[in-house]
Amino acid sequence: MGPGVKHSVNVCIAGMLVLSLLPSNEEVTGKRYPLNIKYTYMFLSSKSNRSDKMRIDTSNPWRFNFIDTAALIELWGYKSEEHKVTTEDGYIISLYRILPKQEGSPPVLVMHGFLACSETFLVRGKPDLAIMLSEAGYDVWLSNFRGNYNGKGHINMTAEDENFWKFSFHEMGLYDLPAFVDFILHRTGFMKMTLLGHSFSNAIIMIMTSLRPEYNEKINLFVGMAPFVFASHLRQGPLLEFLIKSVSRYCNKVRKFELLERRPINPIVRICDSIPFGCVLTYLFILGINKPNYDQNLVPSINGYFPSGTSLYTMAHLIDLYRQRRFCQFDYGRDQNLLRYNSEEPPDYDLSRVTIPILLYSGGADFFTDSRDVTRLEMSLPNLIGSHVLTTYNHFDFVISSDTKEVFYDDMMEVVAKYQQVPPLADSITRRPPRTVTSGRARG
Repeated sequence: MGPGVKHSVNVCIAGMLVLSLLPSNEEVTGKRYPLNIKYTYMFLSSKSNRSDKMRIDTSNPWRFNFIDTAALIELWGYKSEEHKVTTEDGYIISLYRILPKQEGSPPVLVMHGFLACSETFLVRGKPDLAIMLSEAGYDVWLSNFRGNYNGKGHINMTAEDENFWKFSFHEMGLYDLPAFVDFILHRTGFMKMTLLGHSFSNAIIMIMTSLRPEYNEKINLFVGMAPFVFASHLRQGPLLEFLIKSVSRYCNKVRKFELLERRPINPIVRICDSIPFGCVLTYLFILGINKPNYDQNLVPSINGYFPSGTSLYTMAHLIDLYRQRRFCQFDYGRDQNLLRYNSEEPPDYDLSRVTIPILLYSGGADFFTDSRDVTRLEMSLPNLIGSHVLTTYNHFDFVISSDTKEVFYDDMMEVVAKYQQVPPLADSITRRPPRTVTSGRARG
């Protein structure tokens, strides 16, 4: 990555972090402003049945009220359920379900990536993975994790409390994901289920199954897309390490520990509506440079749902993985580490305890999951059944690229079907090999 590209990446990431720290109650008045990309209107809620223009708060041209996961599911013609799941440590998180075609359909949990939310897999409709799985006869569930837009509940705290934000993705693996698995299996009556995850949800399932190995017995298969686990070669690592130190000082000063939250007042949506290709270029610089292969009409809507927020501690833990060159627990500093871990350094997560069958898909143009880190993950997993490199994909193409079905969704769903206790209703899979290059070792 050349100096010019590195500079552009630095500017993009720094700008996003600065925007996340600005107050969210700015008032911008003006006349009514229609959107250029009409597709976005489908995702905006309105209390009236009047014209599309009324779907924007006319007192503020920067405010957008995007519909939630349940409404998105219903927008594409399916019935939905929202469940509030309470974790062992008291967080209350929304778990969504696309109601299956019939009772007894095998359950599948689809997990979003870093800074995302359950809406991530629903912005395209029929081509989306969650919709494809439902059409194929699965009982599809969509997760959120603590601290994002759909995960800000707690039994005795609010998101305004400083202590609410004292978590990283360690707690997501230790508490959130086990709560989802138990809830879904209890609700459906199945003994095992399938998990599919994008980005840092790969790290979350590794945490769950290494620290709570009994959950290996509850998962029949995990499919990891853009598997962010090891981060020794994270290209944005030096910049992020510097930014997190600076942001931490600011957050400690103002006692604000939420970062990059979703805002109803969102200038980025308006900017991406006016110059969508400019926003596309910004994300290419951050996520991986390749030829964009998705509908640019999606760009404003994607930015309405992304980023959806996380804690400062989660960002700091991400940097720990880069700085320590290990997949390890949160680094509290020497003194606290001695108290918590009886060690000056945080301990590694023991991936030898992760015994579930795992299938990986990584991107050849992904700035967040370097091929060397993916290879290290492959070598650490005792039950890796396959690993493929999608040579042209960056970090987000796994979710929004126009050719996901042909490139790897069909192949993925064929593997998923082989691991079910009962077969799905429909055989809607077009059986063709993925356009991939095999990477590392495939075991089975």
